[in-house]
Amino acid sequence: MVLLTVEEISKQYGLKTLFSNVSFGIDERDKVGIIGINGSGKSTLLKILAGVETPDSGKVMRTRQKRVSWLPQESSFNPDDTVLQAVLTSGDASLQRIYDYELACHELETRPHDSQLLDRVSRLSHELDVHGAWELEASVKAVLGKLGLHDVTARMGTLSGGAAKKGGPCPRTCHTL
Repeated sequence: MVLLTVEEISKQYGLKTLFSNVSFGIDERDKVGIIGINGSGKSTLLKILAGVETPDSGKVMRTRQKRVSWLPQESSFNPDDTVLQAVLTSGDASLQRIYDYELACHELETRPHDSQLLDRVSRLSHELDVHGAWELEASVKAVLGKLGLHDVTARMGTLSGGAAKKGGPCPRTCHTL
């Protein structure tokens, strides 16, 4: 399956041309690396692929079945958030619904007879059904596991720089759930 196709994109900042008339495709099973000197446009190209920036010319076509995201070089995570919070509150509405549901379920453990909280869990569960987000929740947890994350409750501030970047804890803070 083709993930994205790039057709003759160009990008320039001021008088500096970063790249011109670039075309390529990326398939689902491809492994891609972007190598270049500082300032050559690597991050800009990735931002364009993710839809964060637009090219000056050309076009990028993404498959509807997959989402392309960009992870900035400098993260802006709240050090008090758990890894799961950092992922689920990243701005995507479906991920936010999952987070709200997880939070409500956690609160329900301490207040099992709270009727308003029971109603909230029920409403959020229905929203997850309607939006097909249950599968997304399983996918998020699977990806975090593949990245070496086994403790979704680890605080972002306790992670090493590289682990925070990929969403997983450094080995000394790993715990198996």
